[in-house]
Amino acid sequence: MRAPIFSGRPVLIAAVVFSLVACVDRGNPTDPGSGNTPATPSGVITVTVRLPVSSLEVGRVIAAAATPMNDAGQAIPSATVAWSSSDTSILSVSTGGQVSARKMGSATVYATSGGVAGQGSLMVTDSVPASVVVSPATANASIGGHVQLAATVATHTGRALPGHTVVWSSADSRFATVSSSGVVTGAASGSARIIALASGVGDTAVVDITTAPIASLSITPGTSTLMSGTSTQLTARAADASGNALTGRSVGWSSSDASIASVSTAGVVVGAKAGTASIFATAEGKTASASIRVSAGAVDKVVVTPGSIGLVAGGTQQLSVSLSDAAGNALASQPATWSSSNTGVATVSSSGVVSGSRPGSSTITATVAGASGSATAAVSAGAVNSITVSPSSSALTVGGTQQYSATLKDASGNVLSGQAVAWSSSNTTVATISSSGVVTARRSGSSTVTAAAGGTSGTASVAVSAGAVSSVVVSPGSVSLVAGATQQLTTSVTDAGGSIITGQTIAWSSSNSSVVSVDASGLATAAKTGNATITASTAGKSGTSLFAVAVGPVNSVAISPATGSVQEGKTLQLSATLTDVAGNTVTGRPITWASSATAVATVTTSGLVNGIMAGSSNVSATADGKSNGAAITVTSAPVVPPPAPPPPPP
Repeated sequence: MRAPIFSGRPVLIAAVVFSLVACVDRGNPTDPGSGNTPATPSGVITVTVRLPVSSLEVGRVIAAAATPMNDAGQAIPSATVAWSSSDTSILSVSTGGQVSARKMGSATVYATSGGVAGQGSLMVTDSVPASVVVSPATANASIGGHVQLAATVATHTGRALPGHTVVWSSADSRFATVSSSGVVTGAASGSARIIALASGVGDTAVVDITTAPIASLSITPGTSTLMSGTSTQLTARAADASGNALTGRSVGWSSSDASIASVSTAGVVVGAKAGTASIFATAEGKTASASIRVSAGAVDKVVVTPGSIGLVAGGTQQLSVSLSDAAGNALASQPATWSSSNTGVATVSSSGVVSGSRPGSSTITATVAGASGSATAAVSAGAVNSITVSPSSSALTVGGTQQYSATLKDASGNVLSGQAVAWSSSNTTVATISSSGVVTARRSGSSTVTAAAGGTSGTASVAVSAGAVSSVVVSPGSVSLVAGATQQLTTSVTDAGGSIITGQTIAWSSSNSSVVSVDASGLATAAKTGNATITASTAGKSGTSLFAVAVGPVNSVAISPATGSVQEGKTLQLSATLTDVAGNTVTGRPITWASSATAVATVTTSGLVNGIMAGSSNVSATADGKSNGAAITVTSAPVVPPPAPPPPPP
């Protein structure tokens, strides 16, 4: 281990560990220092306190030891020791004898056993450096190169003190310099002693400086853009083969085109005119280059084209700008900030498009890099763009009227006046409209009212409903039915203008419901022959339909008797009754009679059955395709015995 230095001379620091033995005064047993502590029944005569150090740094902890002894000088292992401090703000002691340094100062540590106390004193000091170690102890660097040194500061116990201020210096600054952070920079060939000091304690390192050739050369920044008349600083960096920066080397500067950009011996580039030039740095046979782009000067004048514009409300106009510097040189296009002095009249977009809003004038300004130019915009009313008809809809009854109005606006929403408006109706049979916009309802239905002007139109709707019921017509007006048939009747309800009225409740009735009845839906049913009038009524108005009912076709045939018996050779009269679907008797229709077994019985066209031989037969009667039958049984004629012979004469 190298000996640290103090004020340039080596200083040796040694740690001292000592014991303090307290002889107990037998005076006052509650005061270890009274000198009047009597002997105790426990046998403890003395208590020896041992502290490993005489001074302690703030924040450090040590272990104290105490040995109670009898009058023979022998330790009493079973004796209990109580620890205390004369000033706990400086030193605190745990029940196990752990002593903690709280703040700078001096305090006494007490160990009490059996009423006998021993003591030891400690000085609490701040954390001060006791040693400084520089690493590496030796190092090499090239001229212009760098090497990083580090210093470790520690207390006399060897505890490191991170963050402690270290002052660096070079004893041989002609060979090397050192920064406040310990970075050594080679200046010339030779050896330099680098010193690190912390609170008067220090250490040194030796750095050998050698000359290294330039292995590479670079310029920062590698590319730059500047305006004519402005300048920028370039920096050349020389490095050795390991990439370490080399300082103190002579660098030459030059420009590929000084008319565009010139460079000073210190690397300051000045833009002369627009263009691109290369700047070269040369040192010890190595060359580096940087690209310089020079642009024209700052914007001095902004011209807005066209300088004045005329617009109609809703119209647009694209404006453009041309830029030049103070010398009148044209400049490349740059984004402009556009504004309008009267946005209620005209607005302008970020790209320079002016939009007319309402009649008036406004100044449009373009600003680029603090310079500005302007144009005037005059806005006049535009063409008709929209027409709004009011009211947008109306509901009228036949004969009613409604006044409509039209509001004309241009594309910017400006109201236009003095324009001729043409009115029309899409369905004049429903509603007509006058040249002044008055609608008259003619009949129920709907129509669209249109207001047109300047090639633009607007519409509104008109709904016309019928007026009061004026007439009720029943269809069909006359009906002929056979009994049992039905007829659906309908009504047409109209107002005085002939408009059909829908949704009315119709009440139906019959003048003779025994002949024709009618239900609530207008369905008439013929019941029997005769005549009847069906009436439909609503809202105090009515209409009629005349019905004539005739007998219907044969619906059923009834034979009487339905069963019968007749003897051979005898006859039985049958009769047939015809009825229609309503049960009305049908007369005058031809009836066809037939026997299913003519060998048993025959039947005449009038229904007279003749018994032929014993057996059964079904006799049927048919009319209009309807038929029925009667079961006929033919019985044998009774046997008549031959007449008895006359009696013999007497």
